Amino acid sequence: MDSNSRDWLREQLIDVLSQQNEIFQIFSFGREVEERVDAFSDLDIIVCSSDLAQTQNTFKSVISTISPIVGTYIIESSTDNLSEMIMLRGYSPYQKIDFSIVNDIELKKRLGFGPLSLIYENGQAQRQSRSVLDVVEIPHTINQLNDLLFSVPRFTKCLFRADIDMYRRWKSSSDLALVLLYERYYGWDATGSRKKISAKEANILYKGLNQEDSSLLEAIFPITGQLSIAASYVLCIDLLIELSKQKAEFFELEANDELIRYVRTFLDIEIGRIQVE
Repeated sequence: MDSNSRDWLREQLIDVLSQQNEIFQIFSFGREVEERVDAFSDLDIIVCSSDLAQTQNTFKSVISTISPIVGTYIIESSTDNLSEMIMLRGYSPYQKIDFSIVNDIELKKRLGFGPLSLIYENGQAQRQSRSVLDVVEIPHTINQLNDLLFSVPRFTKCLFRADIDMYRRWKSSSDLALVLLYERYYGWDATGSRKKISAKEANILYKGLNQEDSSLLEAIFPITGQLSIAASYVLCIDLLIELSKQKAEFFELEANDELIRYVRTFLDIEIGRIQVE
């Protein structure tokens, strides 16, 4: 079995996680349970732990024994549910890990997860939780950038799968580009709560753009109406990375340059493959 394959990574994950005494169940969900795994499928893993704090404190170092972690993105962080995406240096971004820690799988079921498949169980483990998860607080500007980077393989896999969801993902990225461009001209927003700008703000932005930014937006949104979604997306991601780094610098925050290079190189390779095909 290829040591860089998804199947190998799955086996290694189950092995290292099952060695942790407090982890008594491991579940998978998504395409694997639906038997629809392909070359672009990530790994969806939920662990049930009898000591949430212990698992939270050690899971990154445990997973790093397989391959160094290049970047993470927090999806949810509460006292009873930590959900985080993880990319490993030795694996394709397609093989990112959707990783969750809970003390009872019923919590995930109530949140709508399923169908689920039990892939490991330790019947001897103590299942009474003796701790809670620490709430992880990451500046929104950095988590927003990480979310953007983790969205790249979700877009490219849609292209290869000929999945219509590519348009929704392109639109969410292009909407965010306009939001951040508007912020660069009229003031950075630390909360980052907006997903799009209003029609009035768009009108103000377009009138105030310098020539360079105006030309870039015309390339992302061709006024001819003849859109190459892949080419537009690459330009959009480059703009978003630039704007996100400027925003992080403004708030004196440090972006993960290794993750940026890792994902950006991946994007060039994947778009190149699409153009060849």
